[in-house]
Amino acid sequence: MSTAESIDFKPVEAEDVEDAVATVLDQASQMGASDLVLATTETGVDVAVRHLGIVRRVTQIGRDEGRRWLAHIKVLADIAIDNRRHPAEGRFFRERPDGHKIDLRVNTIPTLHGEDFPIRLLERNSVLQRLDGLGFEKHILPLMTAMLHSPGGLILVTGPTSSGKTTTLYAALHYLNGG
Repeated sequence: MSTAESIDFKPVEAEDVEDAVATVLDQASQMGASDLVLATTETGVDVAVRHLGIVRRVTQIGRDEGRRWLAHIKVLADIAIDNRRHPAEGRFFRERPDGHKIDLRVNTIPTLHGEDFPIRLLERNSVLQRLDGLGFEKHILPLMTAMLHSPGGLILVTGPTSSGKTTTLYAALHYLNGG
């Protein structure tokens, strides 16, 4: 297997599918990747990571081995293994050997050569952020709290991958719950 030179990603040499998938998930998580993408091609399955907003291919695995990986991930994510013609989604949880906990959201997308699997890696944090710790400018924080107290309306939170949308929403919920 070849690896990208710009990312520290070690080749996966596990013989067991379960160990190989766990190794790739752990490596992607440890490097701070927001997504792991498994994309089926004519010759195999490309493995890529989204790191700092850039998707980089890190390795390719053979077609048969790749299909075993994809089937294993479907089982972990509680996705019907025989569903190959329709998009599906699932999730599962993994604890790395160093104790870090990761929530994984899996989507399957049918393609010409099989299925693609974008997998979102969400690191669990036991520390819930507070609104005043998110880095809002001083004049924005009172506006945000006023909107949260409003009996109607809409607060739209947008941004690129890993920009803090979910963290902001959880902080707002924490604020509303008296935190």
